[in-house]
Amino acid sequence: MKQILLALLTILISLQLAIAQSFSPDVSTSTVDVALDGMFYDAYVYLTNNSSNTLHLEWERTTNDLPEGWTSAICVDGESCWLPTVSASPDSENWFIEPGTSKFIKVQFITNPDIAVNGTANVVLRVRNENDAEDNMDLNFVGTSTNPVNNFFEVADVRIFPNPATDYIKLTNSANIVDKMEVFNMIGRKVKTFISVEENELYDISTLTKGIYLVRMINAENDVLVTKRISIK
Repeated sequence: MKQILLALLTILISLQLAIAQSFSPDVSTSTVDVALDGMFYDAYVYLTNNSSNTLHLEWERTTNDLPEGWTSAICVDGESCWLPTVSASPDSENWFIEPGTSKFIKVQFITNPDIAVNGTANVVLRVRNENDAEDNMDLNFVGTSTNPVNNFFEVADVRIFPNPATDYIKLTNSANIVDKMEVFNMIGRKVKTFISVEENELYDISTLTKGIYLVRMINAENDVLVTKRISIK
């Protein structure tokens, strides 16, 4: 049975700009509607280098206020994503923007399908020029889910077994409605895809490191049916 799995998350991006600005965002204070696929809410801001010099930008997460069952990741164009355990740009990060070009910074809100609740998330990032502390701006991301998050996981009693898993997973009670599985880590990176999925078939996850993953199940019409959380030990 085809499931309707789209909702809207409103991302309010407000900007507080320094007087002299060597870089600028591609938005003013605005509201952006983002489609929800059951796991991730993404909000991008592209920053353009307005100067004649290459800029080395840094970011700092000054606010991270999230509902129960949500987390946030900060992602920079061409770099990795960082969860709240990292509050500012790592020393190893080199976020350079050439004159006249743009790169994005993204806040990704991630929901835990077992415990996530409806609510409002607020993440504030301060972005600054490494060579000029006064050259900075605050990006305020406010995400409000318009429907209860858990509604997206009320689908037929599809189970992933075993959970926790080690070398393999399989589906039970899928009634042949699942055509494809996609496995994501907790910063939203797709790490495995299984196609032509069949009930009780074994699917190898032995190459994945220990941790928590989200498994997105998709039918033959490419509709997202349900997302399940698994632990690999």
